Amino acid sequence: MNETILVNPLIVELLADPVSFRQRGRTHPLLKEYFAGLPVETLRPLLAHADIVVNQAAIWVASELGNKGCTLLDDVIPLMRKGDRYLTYHVLEVVVVCAIGDNVDRFILIPQALGSDDDVIRTLAMRLLARSDQSQLEGAVRLAGSIDPPNDVHQRGLSLLATCESRDPEDVRRMLTEDEPFARIYGAIAAKRLRVMHPDLQQIAAELADKSVSRFAREPL
Repeated sequence: MNETILVNPLIVELLADPVSFRQRGRTHPLLKEYFAGLPVETLRPLLAHADIVVNQAAIWVASELGNKGCTLLDDVIPLMRKGDRYLTYHVLEVVVVCAIGDNVDRFILIPQALGSDDDVIRTLAMRLLARSDQSQLEGAVRLAGSIDPPNDVHQRGLSLLATCESRDPEDVRRMLTEDEPFARIYGAIAAKRLRVMHPDLQQIAAELADKSVSRFAREPL
């Protein structure tokens, strides 16, 4: 194990009793250690640890580090396989910050999360897509075929998001009124991105029968 881990008292404390560490709010002081210069790489063994509570502490810290945590992108993504809402939520927060440049293909995890059975994760994915940048959306368009379930609506929806500012607003309106649920989701995200130019689209989205979509449309970005 990394010597820095062995000598850092907060990490030693976390590994000794993860549940007590969390209950006593010790994760915040641990984050301060990283802002003060503790090497980010020391989070790797914690992210790979067998104890999910240790993982949760580590992923929260990683998500709070912003682009300082981007070297950990390949370490955090596997945590989604554990099926834990807390881990998945914060992994997606890391992905939206760090899936840029050579790592832009990892951004596909965000639209993939629109198919989650967990409403909290689906809503987070919608929020992240509403404020993601152009290169991320263009990268997702290229990889749209990898989204499960396979459906051309993902290609159409992501293309709409990537180009919505130059598109006829009627394209968004049509998507908001389609029978396909994913189409309405993408339409609501596009409406949120166009809220200043075309506030009427956001109003349409807010009045949809889909509760999670209408709730998202009413949220401030």
